[in-house]
Amino acid sequence: MTLFIYNINSGNWRYGDHECQKLDLSLLNDLLTVERLKTIKLTEIAWKGKHHYPFNLGEYCYCCGGRKYRNCDPNIPGIIAYNCRNPYDNKYTMLDGRHRITKHLNDGKIEAEYYVFDFDEIKHFIRPYNRMNKELKRIDIG
Repeated sequence: MTLFIYNINSGNWRYGDHECQKLDLSLLNDLLTVERLKTIKLTEIAWKGKHHYPFNLGEYCYCCGGRKYRNCDPNIPGIIAYNCRNPYDNKYTMLDGRHRITKHLNDGKIEAEYYVFDFDEIKHFIRPYNRMNKELKRIDIG
């Protein structure tokens, strides 16, 4: 799940006119093909919490206390998009895998494999999201 929202811990990741929106990553499962896999320099990827690195992440992650970091598998490629605005003005925006990228960095890696999308291809999967009751406006993708 990727939230497009402003948060004091991670910055302004808003997209569109709604205060909080969500990209349902399950809608991308059929699009995660080997043709989309690319080796990307980690410095080219914006991810929530990047400005904290190496503090408040990993074992001391501000969002999960380190639980997601300890349980993530860095061998599973993350999902990124280009043509997607981000607070760091990086070429790519992380859609899935911020705990994995922290593991890569902590292991001394400078690049990793990612599924790469043009944001224009997938932005129609983003819908308003109510964080209080975890309600996503459903879409019919025919």
